[in-house]
Amino acid sequence: MLAVLAGVLWAFAFPRFNFALAAWLVPGLMLLLGVGVSARRAAVLGYLAGLSHHLIALSWLLNIPFPIGNIAAWLSLSAYCALYPAAWMWLCHRLRQRISPCTVAGEGARFVGSMPIPGTQPLKFGGTTWQALNGLLAAPWLNRQLWLLFGASAWTGAEFLRGWFLSGFPWNFLAASQYELLPLIQLASVTGVHGISFVVVWMSLTLAAGAAFVLVRPHARFAWKNEIALSLVVLLLLIVWGVGRTTKPSRSSARTLRAALVQPSIPQTLIFDPAENTNRFRQLLELTREVVATAPDLLIWPEAALPAISREQFEELRTLLQEHRMPFIFGAGDAEPRPGGDGGQWIHFNAALHFDAGGSRRQSYRKQRLVIFGEYTPLARQLPFLADWLPAGEGFGTGEGPVTFRIEPADANIPVNICFEDNFADIVRAQVGPETDFVLNLTNNGWFGESAAQWQHAANAVFRAVECGVPLVRCTNNGLTCWIDERGRIRQIFTDARGSVYGSGTVVFGLPLREVDVPRRMTIYHRYGDWFGWLCLAITLAGAFAALVRRPSQAVP
Repeated sequence: MLAVLAGVLWAFAFPRFNFALAAWLVPGLMLLLGVGVSARRAAVLGYLAGLSHHLIALSWLLNIPFPIGNIAAWLSLSAYCALYPAAWMWLCHRLRQRISPCTVAGEGARFVGSMPIPGTQPLKFGGTTWQALNGLLAAPWLNRQLWLLFGASAWTGAEFLRGWFLSGFPWNFLAASQYELLPLIQLASVTGVHGISFVVVWMSLTLAAGAAFVLVRPHARFAWKNEIALSLVVLLLLIVWGVGRTTKPSRSSARTLRAALVQPSIPQTLIFDPAENTNRFRQLLELTREVVATAPDLLIWPEAALPAISREQFEELRTLLQEHRMPFIFGAGDAEPRPGGDGGQWIHFNAALHFDAGGSRRQSYRKQRLVIFGEYTPLARQLPFLADWLPAGEGFGTGEGPVTFRIEPADANIPVNICFEDNFADIVRAQVGPETDFVLNLTNNGWFGESAAQWQHAANAVFRAVECGVPLVRCTNNGLTCWIDERGRIRQIFTDARGSVYGSGTVVFGLPLREVDVPRRMTIYHRYGDWFGWLCLAITLAGAFAALVRRPSQAVP
């Protein structure tokens, strides 16, 4: 029951609850729950905490307009993601047996002295949590701190693994709960998002160790301070550095670009309905006519704005662009003949298209990271029946790499990504270069109704701006249309006349551009990528190897 409550508290750390303090409590609480039980039991507790967390945090999946598929996606993704905290709990438990001068009967074996420490006398006690905590606190301070550091590394390594394994799901890393804590998240410019997760978990674990001293050894009045001293000093130094970074003025520039973004708020059930093509196009065109009257420098529509368009509609749109001499970026379907096909076979892509002020197509970007079962079906060509059973069918083709749209006459360089690609740090990092002015994300979260998905998506995207030191602009179907500066501040969010982020309308953002011929400064993360994530994963794997290698132990008489 306590593990489930820990998972609920964990979910409260993220939008739309936004109780960010919970993130600083949950890892330590989970670790304490695993003390005094077997390694297998600890893994089960970790799984229950992870499952309850993800069932709440990902409940927006139930809004997908496929009555059976939405439940299957919600349950299966939650069950999969819960494996990572389960593995973390098991690994921390096994490594604790190696740093403590004793282990507890009932934790899987009856030993003492699993890691002999000169000058200490191992304690002999039973299998209660209270006694297990006593044994943990009997370990030398350095051993205990190394274990807590390993716990933070293992949590971070598990998140890093989840971010790319099986195509990756880098959603709601613990760091994402801190997206509003600007001084702390500046660390992402050095370590990527994983450094923030590490700091939060490390602080949480040391707080748990300090709390254990207060509960188990109240006579040691100030011993708890030794547990949190190191992590607290590091945290304070990072905050001071982050405050300095966020208050330091960005490199000034006289150049700006006025970008007009259209948020149509079209229900997902209508976007791909051929009978609604005309109504959908008319709605987009009406909103566009209103905003182009303000003479913006660039017009942007979101992902899947035009999954299909007739020749007459295209000519009407082209005429509008030519009248206002305005470049245009929008999400649409794209296609090319299948290599080796008979001429009637095509590969379809989820794409972003760039038209110049004269209404001519200039560039296209094709989505690289597709949503499994939503945008492609694995082995669909080898096993055709899968394409018949699943809504994605054979699905989209995969784009070949990053593309930067060159916007004239504003002289702006804008790499584009689509949907949850702005949650993948490696994709955004590959897109950003010295001449990048800002990154543009086109998103359709209409699949998930008016839910926490839009807020969580934006919270995760904040870290891409900090990591690469570049603004991020998001144009969405039904929220959050916004722009984020290079320090991670969400500067403007579109809201409709009712004050809702989910409604339809338009907004014009005045976006700063770098000075011509002045390259953008590269962050440490931009130069070296996920070095910290790989380091934590290496430490985790080394710990897993050590945990699986059994040492001779002295049985309790």
